[in-house]
Amino acid sequence: MSKTRTFDESEALELYHEHKTDVEIAAAVGSKKGTITSWRNRSNLPNISTDYHNKVAYPDERAGVSYRSVLNEEQAEKMHCFLCALSWAHSEAKKRGLEKPRIMWFMDEWRGKPHDVSEKAKERREKNKEYKRAKKAVQL
Repeated sequence: MSKTRTFDESEALELYHEHKTDVEIAAAVGSKKGTITSWRNRSNLPNISTDYHNKVAYPDERAGVSYRSVLNEEQAEKMHCFLCALSWAHSEAKKRGLEKPRIMWFMDEWRGKPHDVSEKAKERREKNKEYKRAKKAVQL
């Protein structure tokens, strides 16, 4: 005789609609992953894979590691602002018909660096001069 395991299906469904994976739902309702997978299949609910979970539901995460878990609170807030601004810039570029927005220009602008070729050349010359001065000072 097999033991019937029960769990709160309404709670599981709510968690499913919050884009939780089978493993996360199982842990939350006190069940096994296989039980949740079977229930989800019987209910004709598509699988919310870890891949979907990381790339769609949580776009600020990559490969399962959230930048918020590796940065301090201030850095994480700055990163969040940067990613939001980058997403906005990408959307604006698409609206204006740019096939491939120049993301590096955006990043240079964000950092306060020039993206104009002549400005970059000038910056490179200044860095070269600074390097030569520092090298000369070390040789003395």
